[in-house]
Amino acid sequence: MEASSASYSGFNNEVTEEFFTELAKVGQLVEGILNDCLGLPAGFLKEYNNDRSWDVILVFRYYPATEADTIGAYEHQDVLSNNKFKSGVHRVVSPEGTNRHSFAFFYHLEGEKWVEPLSHFTKEIGDKPKYRGFPYKEYYGLRLGQKTNPPATPEDRSTSLRGG
Repeated sequence: MEASSASYSGFNNEVTEEFFTELAKVGQLVEGILNDCLGLPAGFLKEYNNDRSWDVILVFRYYPATEADTIGAYEHQDVLSNNKFKSGVHRVVSPEGTNRHSFAFFYHLEGEKWVEPLSHFTKEIGDKPKYRGFPYKEYYGLRLGQKTNPPATPEDRSTSLRGG
C-alpha cells in the first residue's frame, strides 16, 4: 500500500480540494443521520464533533493482492452508544493480479476530544459504561498501530478501550 498526496502526478489539486469539500458535506449528512438513529438531541453530534481540522483524504495504490484487505470502520459509534450500535468492518477484495486505487476520507474527531459512552446510553437507562473514557488521539494511535499489527478478530479492535 502506498499513500500519496494531492500533488501526486495525475491528480488535480483544485479537483481534489472540491472532492474533499463535498466529502465533508457527506460526512455532516451521515453524522446527522447517526445522531437521529442514536436518538440523541438534535445537533448533538454536530456540536460534539465541531472541529473539522482533523479531517483528511488519502489516496492509496494497492498492488496486486491475493487475499482480502480488511479495514476496520471507526468505533466511535460503539463507544458513544455503549456498544448498543456496532460499527461495521469494511472489507475490500481486489481482483487478483490487478492494481487498485482508493480514496479514503476520514471524518475525524479533534485529537484532544474526550470520547466515552454517553449518559443517554448509560446513566439515563441504568447501564454501566462498557468503555473507559479516552482522548481521541489515544484511539487514533491504537488504530495506527493495528495497521502493522492487526488484531486477530474485528472484536479485538477495541479491547484496550474497554472499561473494567
